[in-house]
Amino acid sequence: TDIPWSIDIDGPVFLGSHDEGVITNLAAGESVTVRIPLILGLGDITITVNAGGVQRQEEGKVILFFVTGL
Repeated sequence: TDIPWSIDIDGPVFLGSHDEGVITNLAAGESVTVRIPLILGLGDITITVNAGGVQRQEEGKVILFFVTGL
């Protein structure tokens, strides 16, 4: 079954604030790591991840391309 996913980053992000895709062939109990392109920004951020109708938010900080505090 195809599982649509998206990642949105709110805050002072200049590059890489949104990405999305589809996970194919994920069996029960398995996991998948999704890698997003480069993020570039400075300050407090909120990361929202949606996958298959489930949403989760985390707060953090971005300093150039380093993301901390998750």
